[in-house]
Amino acid sequence: RITLMKNIFFTTGHSLFFACVLSLIIKSFGISDIMAILLGGIILGFCSAALPQLCQPFMRKITGSDETAIGHFNMIGYALSGHIGKFFSKYEDKSTEDINFPKWLSFFRDFLMGVAVIMLGLFYLSALKAGRDVTQELAGTTHWLVFPMVQAFTFTAGMSILMTGVRMFLAEITAAFVSISERFIPNSRPALDVPTVFPYAPTAVIVGFLSAYAAGLIGVFVMVIFKFPVVIIPAAHICFFSGGTAGVFGNSTGGWRGAVVGSFV
Repeated sequence: RITLMKNIFFTTGHSLFFACVLSLIIKSFGISDIMAILLGGIILGFCSAALPQLCQPFMRKITGSDETAIGHFNMIGYALSGHIGKFFSKYEDKSTEDINFPKWLSFFRDFLMGVAVIMLGLFYLSALKAGRDVTQELAGTTHWLVFPMVQAFTFTAGMSILMTGVRMFLAEITAAFVSISERFIPNSRPALDVPTVFPYAPTAVIVGFLSAYAAGLIGVFVMVIFKFPVVIIPAAHICFFSGGTAGVFGNSTGGWRGAVVGSFV
């Protein structure tokens, strides 16, 4: 209410994740429960209001307004992607949405078709690498070669529902939020989950996902080569949401080049 950080964090699932991590870290220092709750609460509350502010210049550029903020605890990464995109500012007009795909790749112009094809490739690659026995155990009564297809299209169907829901949610939340803004925190804005930016540059989401996933796989090889005690395997859904959003931010300032490099970093 009293600072310039007028962001109300609506992604409560991420607040819970962040609270759990803060609890683990703070308690590892032997701090009492009450102090851990107070310290963790202050850090979580500050980050919830402050970090969306880093992304707001790019949100204004992406959405064309200042009515909503991004609320997802990879906000430093998204802001970084937007700044990286500025290195390619002379290509800003070369957006991912203007890519001229060859005729045989024209289906990528449709976001859901692009997602379906990419997920089919990833699921079949994983299934073949895991082998028949492991995949069949996961598939249950479904044939092990049909299982990856079902999973890929289930993911795509979920994205379709998500995108439709986002459009409905955005239309309602801005009107409903007025009472909160006027009564409790004047001039505030809701900080919403990352799918709210997907409709503004859907191709950038796919580009960002692929670039982030490639970076994650390269990271695995680096960790193995240098014999890290822990090897982190990139999770596809994390790369999709975080990498895809970074792609949208990078695209807003540097076109498709910004989307690729920003999400990769």
